[in-house]
Amino acid sequence: MNFEADDITLDHLTVTRSGMQGLGGNSTYGTTLANSVVSYANDEHFNESPVSGGVKITRSRDLVIKNNDFVDNYSFGLWLDESCLDPHITDNTVSGNSGHGVEVEISAGAIIADNTATSNGKSGIRLLDTSDSQIYNNSIGDNGVFGVQLSQDSRRESDLSVPGHDPRQPEPDPDFTWLTQNDTVANNAFGTGGQFQVYALDNWTNIPVDNWHLAITGNLFNSQPTSSQPTMVAWGGSNNVTLDRFSTPGALASAKGPSWKNGQTSSVEPLGSMSSALAQAASTAVPLPPTSQRPSASPPAPSTSAPSRSPHPSGARAPAGTGGRRRRR
Repeated sequence: MNFEADDITLDHLTVTRSGMQGLGGNSTYGTTLANSVVSYANDEHFNESPVSGGVKITRSRDLVIKNNDFVDNYSFGLWLDESCLDPHITDNTVSGNSGHGVEVEISAGAIIADNTATSNGKSGIRLLDTSDSQIYNNSIGDNGVFGVQLSQDSRRESDLSVPGHDPRQPEPDPDFTWLTQNDTVANNAFGTGGQFQVYALDNWTNIPVDNWHLAITGNLFNSQPTSSQPTMVAWGGSNNVTLDRFSTPGALASAKGPSWKNGQTSSVEPLGSMSSALAQAASTAVPLPPTSQRPSASPPAPSTSAPSRSPHPSGARAPAGTGGRRRRR
């Protein structure tokens, strides 16, 4: 199913075993996708790029994607690409996809909050060439390589010869840079699995992460007692290859962000066993973004069976759960 219109609502859909892609949207402003299940898409196993998997939406603004299951797709779960501005991605389960769970690419202003991203083949959540975005309150674990991955390649919005510009907007578009910068990773719970809990690297253009204005705070990371456990944070240098690796919140704060306050489990714990650690780490949660920068609908309360932190006095709330497919409401 493909859609290309403004202000539409897609609600309570079930899309399964599509040959290449479950749902596809382009140039759709103000659209809502809610309470739906998209599974086993790309059943014919086409290449991931340029399009495949559960849901891909391009050149769109003010999307609301909430309370969906994007599960077991043979590629990405949810993929926003080519100049998507201010999407709100909240309270979704993104699990068992062979590629990235959630990817936001050459876009800006994403709020990715209160989602469960587990058991995806590559990363749970990935930002590529995407700025001014906030990854908050997600439960992330058991992904193949990365929990959260932040990447940069050679594309720039100012180069009008590069595909991906929104023809409904001026070119160049001042809302975008296609640089991974001014992003925040906060209040997330990281379970075991994979190689890196947070990974940030410019693979192409020699911009060190020190220049990205990246903030990592309020998270609960998993313990890394040995090198066989996923690196807590990998921080890219200026040669497209070198990574500084941090295995404790103290080491990360000392080197990169003295005001950052992250927690860490005392032992290796899968996401589903972190209730006690989350309760103890509640004080490290940081305030959520201002209301004007958050989804129009309040995130639902945590599941009673899922670990969560107590509400922060300033309004911050910890990850909403540990996953598992939900019945659509």
